[in-house]
Amino acid sequence: MTMAHALASNAAPLAPVLSLRGVTIALPEGADRPHAVEEISFDLAPGEILCVVGESGSGKSATSFAVMNLLARGMNVTSGQILFNGDDLLALPTEARRKLSGQALSMIFQEPMTALNPVQSVGQQIEEVLVIHEPGLSRAARRARMLEMLASVHLPDPAAIAKARPHQISGGQRQRVMIAMALILNPSVLIADEPTTALDVTTQKQILKLIDNLRRASGAGVLFITHDIGVVREIADRVIVMRGGKIVEAGPADQVLNNPREAYTQQLIDAVPPLEPPPPRALPEGPTLLEINRLGKAFGGGFWSSRRVDAVRDMDLRLSQGEVLSIVGESGSGKSTLARIVAGLVPPTSGSIALAHSPHGASSRKQRVQMVFQDPNRSLNPRIRIGASLIEGPMNAGVSRAKALDRSAQLIARVGLDPSALQRYPHQFSGGQRQRICIARALAMEPDLLIADEAVSALDMTVQKQVLELLSELQRELGLGMIFITHDLRVAAQISDRICVMQKGQIVEQGRAVDVFNAPASAYTRQLLDAMPGRGTAA
Repeated sequence: MTMAHALASNAAPLAPVLSLRGVTIALPEGADRPHAVEEISFDLAPGEILCVVGESGSGKSATSFAVMNLLARGMNVTSGQILFNGDDLLALPTEARRKLSGQALSMIFQEPMTALNPVQSVGQQIEEVLVIHEPGLSRAARRARMLEMLASVHLPDPAAIAKARPHQISGGQRQRVMIAMALILNPSVLIADEPTTALDVTTQKQILKLIDNLRRASGAGVLFITHDIGVVREIADRVIVMRGGKIVEAGPADQVLNNPREAYTQQLIDAVPPLEPPPPRALPEGPTLLEINRLGKAFGGGFWSSRRVDAVRDMDLRLSQGEVLSIVGESGSGKSTLARIVAGLVPPTSGSIALAHSPHGASSRKQRVQMVFQDPNRSLNPRIRIGASLIEGPMNAGVSRAKALDRSAQLIARVGLDPSALQRYPHQFSGGQRQRICIARALAMEPDLLIADEAVSALDMTVQKQVLELLSELQRELGLGMIFITHDLRVAAQISDRICVMQKGQIVEQGRAVDVFNAPASAYTRQLLDAMPGRGTAA
């Protein structure tokens, strides 16, 4: 029995805290369909966790934005009711609805970097919620409550974190700050839009437990939007499956996940990668591509903290040509710092990095090592067409415009997109398509080593599966060495030849993927595997 399913089953049904009745949301003129969602209805009971799943574009986020009165310009609720404790939110005056949206109804957003103010400290932004909604609190009381919330979401050194600005803390820490901000007023309805996508498995487990404790202690209803079926198995009381703006299946979690009626639901479930790695492949006899010896990287703190942080410590690592090495570990383990050092984006404090001779004749490490980042929205310039993005790097490296254009056309086709994509802008593509474009852009430099830093973590399961298969095909076809950084052990199991487990800047275990997963030698590795959401709860 999961923690969500431990609710008493013999209790009398409670009146819904949130109800949607025939809600239709119109999309702006020129969109790919007339409605973001069409005639959807559901109830959320107090103390219930209702998970909404579906692919990108299914309407699940638009539904949550409609509840919170955050729909983008050009999108409007054209029919239906959104009832909170029986009152139609759509009929409330603007000021009354604004007060509810933030106090009684709260939301955790997927991307904290776009939700947090970059020029204010974390503590100021959390306290601002109390200033607006509880103006009678003294400054000392606000600060004490803010620090208490930072501690409750398992942030280290809450006082130091409170002084930091968003860019000075990790992605996982930023998400926990967002969660603290959403929970500080003990809302009646908590909407969580992919809140654990960027978190490592142990932090994810803590956050899921925190949300579960909230709904038990306060009776809050939780509308949880996610593409992670493992998370759904872990926490859901009921599940709604959306596709193309409509609800295609709904019911108790056990029924929907273990005995789905719809083929589409089964497709989503089948797209979840297993935690069991495939049989090891025979690696090509390739030379050593990358050799790292006694590598170290220390950060000396900043104006908000004087302490020295050793992000990477005394690391030795080796990668062969044609090999895929996955680096896993919690937020703050040093895996992304290592990737940036290898790519030449930040200098090491100590140690050495050696790259073998390039078969392509390239001499610059920034040309030979290319990265695919987590968020394609932040990787692509929104003001220039895709074709211009793909030829920019090669032309800067001395390739002629004609040759760069020819290669960009080949690559865009190779990643499964139509040649017309070269004339379009990033916003005209889905998230999965944008990530394919980022892969093509990295390959345009003809690298010897490709680093994928959480490259599929924000994608829907079905799209994630497609992008993983594409990366594997391209890696083997081109004979690339690849470093794959991920907090998702299921993904690491499927793509890796070897696994490297990092903790607090050091390697605690490395070996063949099949050995690390089936017989982990480190207690920390076993802890990561045990924390995987949904492990042991599948049918």
